[in-house]
Amino acid sequence: VMFTTYAVNPAGDWDAWSIWSLRAKILGGDAALSSRAWSPMLSGTHPEYPLLVSGFIGRCWAYGGDTSLFAPEVVSYLFWIALLAVAGSGMAQVRGGVMGLVFALILSTSPILLQQVPAQYADIPLAAYCLASLLLLLQKEPLWAGVLAGLAGFTKDEGIVFFVAMSLAVDLFERTEIKKFAAGLATPALV
Repeated sequence: VMFTTYAVNPAGDWDAWSIWSLRAKILGGDAALSSRAWSPMLSGTHPEYPLLVSGFIGRCWAYGGDTSLFAPEVVSYLFWIALLAVAGSGMAQVRGGVMGLVFALILSTSPILLQQVPAQYADIPLAAYCLASLLLLLQKEPLWAGVLAGLAGFTKDEGIVFFVAMSLAVDLFERTEIKKFAAGLATPALV
């Protein structure tokens, strides 16, 4: 499914090329191109979206010297592998090795997930950050849980909702850890 989808549409689906790759080209391009980022013609492409994924792909293009379709596809697949690794290892820490392996296998065969990877949407990085943040919080690592929740917030609008919800949950259920979690949230903002 994944390779067939990529072969049919190597630029990804609508959101990939109309939002994420468009911003990556603006961020990774020269100054003349970056001035177009505020064009009123781009209003339908969600100019308010966070720029973590687009910025990373833009940097890949800037450092590589071209804007080939290879960079966004590699980023999408790397985040998919990261999601599987986080799911498997995190669940193994929380519930044991067998459950970690089962969880990773279930995710690796999910048809919707397998369609999202070649679509190059930012949902895969968002899922990796959110899941890692949740699992780290379960393992009593509030600082790192905050860092990853903050990265989720810089990935997609839904990530902002996630880090607000996580902040409220930590404040309600792990009040003694809220300072560490908040310090972790602040780290991506400082960078």
